[in-house]
Amino acid sequence: SGTQTHARREEAARLALKLGDVNARLGDSEEADIWWARTLSSFGVASDVQSTPIALPTELPPSPYSQRTYVALLASLSAHSARRGNLTEAQEIQDSGIRLLEPLMPGDESAGGQLHDLFIAQRAALLSLHRAQVLHATLGGGSSHEPNAETLKALELAGRASEDVVRGLCSSSPQENVLVDDAKLAAQFSKDKALAKPSTSLLRDARRTAIGAWVMAAGEYERASSMPSPTSAKGPKEKLKSWIPFSNRESHVQAAQASKDVENRKAALACYERALALAGISPASLETKSNEGAKAGKDFEMLSAEHNALVNGYERVRDVLLRDAMGGREGEKRTSD
Repeated sequence: SGTQTHARREEAARLALKLGDVNARLGDSEEADIWWARTLSSFGVASDVQSTPIALPTELPPSPYSQRTYVALLASLSAHSARRGNLTEAQEIQDSGIRLLEPLMPGDESAGGQLHDLFIAQRAALLSLHRAQVLHATLGGGSSHEPNAETLKALELAGRASEDVVRGLCSSSPQENVLVDDAKLAAQFSKDKALAKPSTSLLRDARRTAIGAWVMAAGEYERASSMPSPTSAKGPKEKLKSWIPFSNRESHVQAAQASKDVENRKAALACYERALALAGISPASLETKSNEGAKAGKDFEMLSAEHNALVNGYERVRDVLLRDAMGGREGEKRTSD
């Protein structure tokens, strides 16, 4: 029947997407392009994904299943274009997807309908994160003492939107900073055999996207605060340069810049704390220097590189702020003397 034929086409499109993703991870870009092009063709677009610009549908397909396939395809194409250095093409894909997904209205109120809406919202957040990464690569980190506003806007959108997805999936309190390790999938998802697995995967993806967004935002603030770069190897004198107390600065301009540096460091610390909460790591547990305290929550696995970037970044900014505070108190004491 026509319904069965349509269902087979949808399944074929999803399979082609997955095969494209697998080949991309294996480093076979040419084979990935072939499979992704097949996915695009199922949406009525005869496109060679190697062409510039890529021809993309101007509206979402009517079927929720096909909608999920298409937004997942956009995320795959966006990431792959950026990895190949095609930043203009990547940004065009991201902008197209964000425009397409932003005006979407909530679907039905069933658990399946809610999960669909949350999936779409998560992929839109992922596109925003990709867009921020491209903006950083093309625009840089902003001017001295000022992070790039456009990049930060995209990062905050990605982080907050992904947090909303986490809260939508969990029965936790809607507080902004909540240890997600203590939050479980809402019963409507966890107790439904058909929804439990995809909702668990979506929760993992949402947390990972939010963590990535907040860690990158913290890095933007760090770079603007004259802190030593996490990837640079500066000498002791250079590292201490930005920690000189305000009272010791030789001019009002330098004092104002130093004050701005502290503001940026505090903003960076807040971003790291937000990411730690999403990973199920309590900042207090890091004070013990215990390996157990620094581990992500028991229901959430992180790649070693992601975990180290988060924990090391938090400790780095925390320590600099402590030195700032100690230097400020010493300067006030000398002034009073």
